[in-house]
Amino acid sequence: MNITLTVFHWTIARIQVDLADLYWISESVANILHRNGIHTRDELAKRLDIRRATIYRNFNADWSGRATMVVLVRAAAVFKVSLGALVKEPAWATR
Repeated sequence: MNITLTVFHWTIARIQVDLADLYWISESVANILHRNGIHTRDELAKRLDIRRATIYRNFNADWSGRATMVVLVRAAAVFKVSLGALVKEPAWATR
């Protein structure tokens, strides 16, 4: 039990560190949102039930920007897409 808990904590810490390198795939995000009738960051905030300020910190007007875990997971769940459809693979993963 303690080993599983330790692994769980390590995984969470690693995800938090790795998130610093996740950026939205702006074209893919734009296409997914367009298919779902969303054209502005305000509309996205309402659809995801996330504060506007959080959405504006995540996305530029062209849907580019740095992803956060809350917005990434919520968007993937609401739009029923994989995480990989929304964010670029971190640069360290391609080395």
